[in-house]
Amino acid sequence: MAVPKIKFAYTMPLILVTLLFYSGCSQEKSDDSYQGKNVVRMKITKPAKDIKAEEDVKKEITDIVNIDIDQSINHETIKADTLPDTEKGEYVTEEGDTLLGISGKANINNNPLKWTFLYRSNVEALSSIRGKRNLYERPLSAGIRLKITSPEEKKRNLDEIQKANYTVNALSSPSLEEVGPHAVKLIEAGYYVYIASAIVRDKAYYRLRAGFYKTRSETDMEGEKIKKILNISDIWTAKIDDAEFSEFGGY
Repeated sequence: MAVPKIKFAYTMPLILVTLLFYSGCSQEKSDDSYQGKNVVRMKITKPAKDIKAEEDVKKEITDIVNIDIDQSINHETIKADTLPDTEKGEYVTEEGDTLLGISGKANINNNPLKWTFLYRSNVEALSSIRGKRNLYERPLSAGIRLKITSPEEKKRNLDEIQKANYTVNALSSPSLEEVGPHAVKLIEAGYYVYIASAIVRDKAYYRLRAGFYKTRSETDMEGEKIKKILNISDIWTAKIDDAEFSEFGGY
């Protein structure tokens, strides 16, 4: 049976109205809770508690650096603790050590130029070293036991030679290479030798000096002997101050 045209004409508008009504209800329900409010749409990110501020990151880096520094200091402290105790009067060489380097250690002589004292106390132990011209900077083998003057021993030695403020100035030179061989020669001849540095007319000099004597006449006599040993005529007697005597005496 044919559907009347008028009924279809009424039906279609009704369907359209119904669809529009439900669509409007859905949109209104979605926006109802925001009516009368300013809505700000934000991009979803990680929760704020998981995001570290720049200051916090800097602080963490600083803490890590400080820990590394502390560990380094602790490592150096441990290393220092394992170094030979000069109270025991001995140092065992490590591969590549030099007399200059050993003498410069804070717990040894704290002065590289005091290598002469190491050599004087260990002539026999170091007799195998070749090339004595620069003996003080030649690498040593590991395991050599070197005698070290302890602070207590130095103090006792100083007390025994009080008032001995004269010395033989054997050589003054701006070159340690020139002074070194003469120092070795005098040490092997049995002299107490030390090297002091000085500034003369804005120029650095190394002063090779031998012995501590109580009188000028005694020092002059030793100076004549040293002239023959070193074959140097320009040698003189020097009177040193208490500071130099205390610094280099007692070894």
